[in-house]
Amino acid sequence: FSEPPMDADKNKDESQRTRRKRLTTHESPITPHQSRLISHALAAAATLLLLAGGTAAAGEVEWKLLYDQAELHFQRGNLEQAELFAREALREAEAASGEDQHMTGPSLGRLAFVLRLRGKHDEALPLSERAVRIAMKAHGPGDPQTAIAIQGQAEILFAQKRFAEAEKLH
Repeated sequence: FSEPPMDADKNKDESQRTRRKRLTTHESPITPHQSRLISHALAAAATLLLLAGGTAAAGEVEWKLLYDQAELHFQRGNLEQAELFAREALREAEAASGEDQHMTGPSLGRLAFVLRLRGKHDEALPLSERAVRIAMKAHGPGDPQTAIAIQGQAEILFAQKRFAEAEKLH
């Protein structure tokens, strides 16, 4: 038994930093074609999981991949693609778990957030209201998850210049 050489650890650390840098910068933007390919690959992976007998797990895996893609596009400043992936993540969450909070609530919040940033406030508000109802039911009024959902709703109301209603939520 011998320890790996220090150079191997250094190269591994540099490689990880390089990958992280690519994910957080605009160094290699994903084109719409690449996004479609990723989406098809995710669907294929979920299908394989379904065939293996893990229906609920397959839905959760596909949801997580879609949800993460929405976040990635948001971080890169591509709100149009972030919206598309957030919509797909919500569809998958609803199909796989219905109103189950651990997938549907965050998906509603993410989509409402992206829609607010894109100026689609009227579409974002009902999604945010649903996210608050789910969080209240799942966690109660004093939970941080509920507070995050309420904050999202308040931000949408603020963007709509409905200041009195937004203030009541704070």
